[in-house]
Amino acid sequence: MTGTANFSALVRRSTILSYLKAHLETGLVLLAVSVSLAIRVGAVPIPQTG
Repeated sequence: MTGTANFSALVRRSTILSYLKAHLETGLVLLAVSVSLAIRVGAVPIPQTG
């Protein structure tokens, strides 16, 4: 019984970790896309040489 409980806790923990990791990666991608869009629109001024 204890082994099953430990196994389910381990599965739950790894599921939460993978869930957080996936959301972290998605958040970083969304952040990069929004920043590049803002730069393209001109909301964020970037120094242009030449």
